[in-house]
Amino acid sequence: MRASDNTNPMPTEQRDRAIRALVERQPNALQMAREVDGLWFRVQALAYAVRYATDEKICTSIALEAFVSADEIDDEYERVAVRAWPINAMMCRKLEPVLIESAIDKTLQHCRDIKDPSRRAYALMVLTQATICDGDLWKRMSEIIMETAPETFHWRGQQSIRDIVLLIGRLYPEEASRLIEAMPECKSKRQSAKRLAAGEFDTPHLFHWGK
Repeated sequence: MRASDNTNPMPTEQRDRAIRALVERQPNALQMAREVDGLWFRVQALAYAVRYATDEKICTSIALEAFVSADEIDDEYERVAVRAWPINAMMCRKLEPVLIESAIDKTLQHCRDIKDPSRRAYALMVLTQATICDGDLWKRMSEIIMETAPETFHWRGQQSIRDIVLLIGRLYPEEASRLIEAMPECKSKRQSAKRLAAGEFDTPHLFHWGK
């Protein structure tokens, strides 16, 4: 049976259909998001439900539902990284700051469970993309990022720390410089320092929430 067969859609197809329905505000869209197979994709779909819910009163409950699904994921990295989607959606909807702060703090608790520093660094890079528009929220993560940077001896983790440097460099140059200093000697450290000095920065690209 083909993956595109309507009787047996892949989780990515279910998610994408749910997202289209949510953006178009179709009446059954939330239920479609809840029925997405695969917890990672379901959390992403529920995040779109938060972003596009017509009734703001239910945004918080949908976000909590997304976090419950995230907590059911076995993989420690995925459990953390996917929470970036509902967190960013909550920020876009300007939900109660205490709720967003609580979600971030719990996410960081999970983040400490990621034993592999490279995977932890990548999760933190995703979370940085989700929160960089609010300095107070992002700075809640700075401690664990600083702790992780010296532990990243694999090139993938080093690239993730470099990406964080370039994401925060424009808004928080002092934090970016401290992060470079915390990195082990490597190509990514040199690239980070060179680009920061040249005023070359990156912008978040994961969360557009558009059609």
